[in-house]
Amino acid sequence: MPSGLKHNHTRALWPYALLAAFVFLFFWDSFLAGKAPVMRDTVIDFLPWRMFAREAFRAGALPLWNPYSNCGQPFMAEPQSAFFYAPHALFYAFPPVTALKLWLALHYAIAAVSMYALARHWRLQAAPALMAAIGFAFGTHLIAAMEFQSLLGALVWTPLTLLLTSRLVEAWSGSRQTSPRVAAGRMIPAMLILAVVLATQYLAGHQQAFLNGALINVLFLMTACVARRDLKGLAICGAAWGAAGALALGLSMTQFLLTLQLVPESVRAMDFDPRLDQGSLHPRLLLAWLVPYFAGAPGQWAGARPFSTFEFWVGTAYIGAAPLVLATLSLARLRRGGRTAAVTWLLWAIVAFGIVMSMGKYTPVYMWCHRHLPLIDKFRWPSKFLQLAAFALPLLGAIGMQGLLEGGGRAERRLRAAIVAGWIALWGAMALAWLMRRDSPEFFARLGGLDYSANPNLFACARADFARAAVFLGIALAASVFMLAERIPARWRRGAGLAIVLVTFVNLGDGRRIQPLMPDAVYRFEPPALNRFKDEADPGRCFLNMADKMYEMYGVEDPRIFVLARKSGIGESWLPYHVYKVWGTSTLVRADYNQLLSALMLASPADPGWQRVANLVNTRHLVVAPSMRKALEGKAAMDIELYGNNQALPRAMVVDHWMTAPRGEAMELLMRPDFDIYRQIVVDRAPAGWPANHPLAAAGRLEPITRLRDAGVDAIRYGWNRVDVTARSAGRALLFLDDVHDAGWRAEVDGREVPILRANMCFRAVPLEAGGPHTVSFRYWPRQATLGLAATAATMVMMIMLAAIAWRIRSKGNQE
Repeated sequence: MPSGLKHNHTRALWPYALLAAFVFLFFWDSFLAGKAPVMRDTVIDFLPWRMFAREAFRAGALPLWNPYSNCGQPFMAEPQSAFFYAPHALFYAFPPVTALKLWLALHYAIAAVSMYALARHWRLQAAPALMAAIGFAFGTHLIAAMEFQSLLGALVWTPLTLLLTSRLVEAWSGSRQTSPRVAAGRMIPAMLILAVVLATQYLAGHQQAFLNGALINVLFLMTACVARRDLKGLAICGAAWGAAGALALGLSMTQFLLTLQLVPESVRAMDFDPRLDQGSLHPRLLLAWLVPYFAGAPGQWAGARPFSTFEFWVGTAYIGAAPLVLATLSLARLRRGGRTAAVTWLLWAIVAFGIVMSMGKYTPVYMWCHRHLPLIDKFRWPSKFLQLAAFALPLLGAIGMQGLLEGGGRAERRLRAAIVAGWIALWGAMALAWLMRRDSPEFFARLGGLDYSANPNLFACARADFARAAVFLGIALAASVFMLAERIPARWRRGAGLAIVLVTFVNLGDGRRIQPLMPDAVYRFEPPALNRFKDEADPGRCFLNMADKMYEMYGVEDPRIFVLARKSGIGESWLPYHVYKVWGTSTLVRADYNQLLSALMLASPADPGWQRVANLVNTRHLVVAPSMRKALEGKAAMDIELYGNNQALPRAMVVDHWMTAPRGEAMELLMRPDFDIYRQIVVDRAPAGWPANHPLAAAGRLEPITRLRDAGVDAIRYGWNRVDVTARSAGRALLFLDDVHDAGWRAEVDGREVPILRANMCFRAVPLEAGGPHTVSFRYWPRQATLGLAATAATMVMMIMLAAIAWRIRSKGNQE
């Protein structure tokens, strides 16, 4: 290879190596010091899900059903399970904690590298592109999203999808003077790669982040074509992007169809609470884009405050002082017109829309969209729309720095000078406030809305954050003034740009404290209470009322709290250990089961109604955990208590009395004091040829039936997507299984397929036509699983054929 080419190749690669080094520095103690970011939802939900999927993968099974949570629920249909998301192969190949560290580092590398590649594709110089990459990857919004793997996994692919959309537009633009065959040969490869990346982003498991990314892509495509005054290109590129989206949907059918089948049965089909009171961005919180922790760091935001965002992650989009200042300088580029101005207008429109939507209840826009636009009514937490601003602002900062490096005309330079002068005035006000009011808790209380006088440590943190923000803002302004000078040589400006890149990384490195680092042994802790539930021949469920416990874990730096959470079985933390639970995490919990669950969550165990519902759902164990906040303050022991319930229904029972009732009336019938839940059930319909009702005759008080043996059941065996029951009946009867029903279940009794009845609101029952012993097999394989696998396979074949066509076209073009 000629030396010149080697030199150019090295120059092209060094920014990627630098970004990889930044990612390693950000996670260095995870790889070298035995630590890891210990985060609430990762501990109690995401890592247990990955471990469950890993077990299924190694068993050669598809984990369609999770029998352990919420009295049984679909697993793969839950988007956040993300079984088919390619990077989750790390969890199937490595130990869980190692895989988690690699997964986090990989996704930060994807975010940084793809944002850099996008900026370079838009012909920005290396320094602006690096700053955009750092501002996006290490900004507080993405760091806060680290806790939620589905959210982070979807967010990081947006720059790459936009890069591929931009390439798609340029493929058409570069070939529109040639034949349609040549244009197709250039566009098809970009379309196919875009389809793969879009499918990957969707399969990460967070639909709102995926749709936000798709919105950015479509708006850019329209803007780029309109700026070129190419309406034909708009139609052709729009059709190509639509085809890429259709192919991506085809690749995702294994997930999409299962989720689509579950949504109408879930709480998302109801009047879904968007959480306006908790997740609306108060206008005052926009100051957090300049002073990131002025209203408190994670863990300090929970509790009563004069505004509503109750967790740090839903109110933060700090990208660093320099990118923010330089983003405002991008306004000067609008004077040039052309494609750069069009893209700049688009990015500012995306920022404005994201801010307005994230304000939720503070503007009428969000609720109008919630009522009138499709899909918006299925989302919650308005502040998630900050994803749009957190993506667009770093790119605007890069465009602003590019303008400084290029110089521009006199009008541009004057506008930049005026903007910088405004920032200098703001910085002067901050410096003056620091000099005059730095010892005043009242000043910071008015700024941040927290009572600093009662907490000296919190006040000290607020002062330090304010000073740090002022220092980095001053450095950014000094660099901007230096680059504004007309007589500064171009190489010095480039050097100043690289200095801003390094300062921005240092500035955003402080975001590490958003996710506390702890010994990674926290993830490997195995709760002692699990020994009580292992190998139970007569399985029963556990219940923990954790309504006030999850929120207390956010931003906590004490590893004992996470150990306590795993001891308590909060969320899905007991899923890898095969413990059956009444409660579990799901964004698509079934609406009918949720009615029973709500009765448990909202009532006290001393309430007779609570006891009856607990019995109905096979609650054998009550887990009592202390308040996390009291435990943290030393006012409660870091341990749990287990209580038994000897009146719970057995997991399965044979009954020869039933009553039929519509689903909406079943709850009232089950809660009637004269309805014997141990000897009869409520079904949605009677088996064909059976009487509609066969009620229990009035009798004196009888002892509850709580053991499988006494209930006519000899054994229950659970496997992947199946349950096998051996039972006996004296005559015509129903076998009731206290597991949630779903349309994907099929049942056989003694080798003959039988219908499954919906029993006791949301559980399963099958008819036993005659007396004697019976073998009952339940199998879960929804037809959507078969259709999804077939659709995905067909899409892959179609894409291979399209790739072959594109290759032949390009080969003929090269020969000509």
